[in-house]
Amino acid sequence: MNKILATILCLIIGIALGGGGLYFWYSDQQKITDQSIADLITEKQQLDQKITDLEQTNIELEKTLSKLEKTLLEEATLRIQLGAKTNWQTHTDAESGVSFSYPPSYEYGTAAGQPNDAAPGFWLPQAFNAPDCGECFSDINLEIVKVPTDQSLTDYIVEKFYLPSLLKTEIENQSNGLLLDGLYQFNKIQIGDRQFLKIDGGESFLATWYYTKNNDTIVGLLDFFQDNPTTAAGIAETIKFK
Repeated sequence: MNKILATILCLIIGIALGGGGLYFWYSDQQKITDQSIADLITEKQQLDQKITDLEQTNIELEKTLSKLEKTLLEEATLRIQLGAKTNWQTHTDAESGVSFSYPPSYEYGTAAGQPNDAAPGFWLPQAFNAPDCGECFSDINLEIVKVPTDQSLTDYIVEKFYLPSLLKTEIENQSNGLLLDGLYQFNKIQIGDRQFLKIDGGESFLATWYYTKNNDTIVGLLDFFQDNPTTAAGIAETIKFK
């Protein structure tokens, strides 16, 4: 009888120990499973973030590529539009030695009705010879300025356009960009064998400027009302410094 009780007691103790062991093993396994799930969630979140970062990078690359394609297209179109300059007239500025050519359909100089100290420009004959055109604008204005050799083109532009000096670095370091709430758009472009800083005015300034510099001389072309981009660029291509 005592042996039977002892055996039963041993079985009960064994079952209790086995059940306890199974419980603790299951608890450990559950902890491992919970930790694995947490690790997987963390890994998924990290992967999601990497995907988001890659998508953002792709968007930025597409924007950069679009700008580059636009610039290349504009330059290619400009080269096609410029074409041959048959019968263009050539003028050399006596003071600076700068020479340039312009279409035979234009007159260069100061219009008949304007004061003698008015800036010279490229005019259509009817406006150039009109005696009552004192307040007329030439189609394209020409500016030739002597500056200190160490004054950069950007320094001159910042001063001429009354821009904040802090924009100087931004203009020099980027080829394209809207500044001053879209009032001006600056583009560094190649016309012929020279680089120009092209400045497009916004809605408040319907004009486009082309500027280039050589040593102590700056030449600028102003296309009033943005009506003659091909002619202005064509004249810019012919500019030669002394």
